[in-house]
Amino acid sequence: MICCQDVEVIDDFEGMIKIKDSWLSLYSRSKVKSVFNSFEWVSIWSEHYKAYIERLFIITFKIKSELVAIIPLYIRKNDKDILWFVGSGEPEEAETCSEGQDILCLSETIFPKLPSLKKLVRNQGIKEAKFTNVRRDSLLMKWIQKEKNRDICASVGYRFFIPTCPLDKELAKKTLRGRRAAEKVNAVVKRIESAEELEKIYPELIKLNSQRWTEKGEQAIFENVTFRQFHLSLAHALLESHKLSIVSLEKNNKVIAINYSMVSGDDLIFYQNGVDTKYKPNLSPGMLLHYHQYCFAKSMGLASYDFMTSANLNGYKKNLASEQEEVFKMDVFFNSSDYHISKMKKSVKSIIRRVIV
Repeated sequence: MICCQDVEVIDDFEGMIKIKDSWLSLYSRSKVKSVFNSFEWVSIWSEHYKAYIERLFIITFKIKSELVAIIPLYIRKNDKDILWFVGSGEPEEAETCSEGQDILCLSETIFPKLPSLKKLVRNQGIKEAKFTNVRRDSLLMKWIQKEKNRDICASVGYRFFIPTCPLDKELAKKTLRGRRAAEKVNAVVKRIESAEELEKIYPELIKLNSQRWTEKGEQAIFENVTFRQFHLSLAHALLESHKLSIVSLEKNNKVIAINYSMVSGDDLIFYQNGVDTKYKPNLSPGMLLHYHQYCFAKSMGLASYDFMTSANLNGYKKNLASEQEEVFKMDVFFNSSDYHISKMKKSVKSIIRRVIV
């Protein structure tokens, strides 16, 4: 185990920009990373969601002046004694869903001097840190357990994914009919490779995604201006850093479906899509694009094609994926009294719910 010597907090956007080069360098070399702790995600989210931010709380760790780990957190407006992971805690209509919340870290063997980190957080008046999507094998979970902090942990669902090795033959079978039908009508899959192509396809993604959710009688996430502008800026940044994977299914330049995914560490994450449900004949376009993204992930040497977390254990993600793992939310407390008070409040709420039912 290697211990970090220097622990600092960056609390504003300007401070984050100053360490951009070091952050990008760390990400390129890290063994523990995801798109949700990348400089692109954190900086662009901080810029577009600043109306919800009281201040940033990006914890950095150094060994001999070298940046070796980052935890990107922030404090919400009107919620000044609680830390949230960047990309979580937003209003539901604008939430971006940071998944697999973890530390960006050079190696799994690096741990900070935890008492000094705890003291630093307390000195900032922080009582609690909330993590809404944490995997059991994450470095973050290991750090929390090593410190033996008081925490309240609960399952929020399962991450569904398809490993690229060995080759998943089931997805190929499930999409065979659609691929043959697409070939028969000369429908082609196109991959976004330039900023100009991105600007052209993005409005189509918004239209098809919104159309599908509106048909279900539900609010479409891209209707939210903050969410929409954030993802356009993010997609451009990810394209530049080779982390973007957007594919479309088209016939005679008419867009039938779009799949918006992003490279996250060793995985390709499926994030959003749009499908023209009125297009005939039915080509199962969404499934077809999942197959192409899976093949892309394998060709890039990535570990899996990831459908993200779902609380629905019988939904389409379960049917498509070959593997799943449980995901947790964690409330971490920095002193015992706050932990016991929160525990008591949750117990009272649980009793009230049972009585009402």
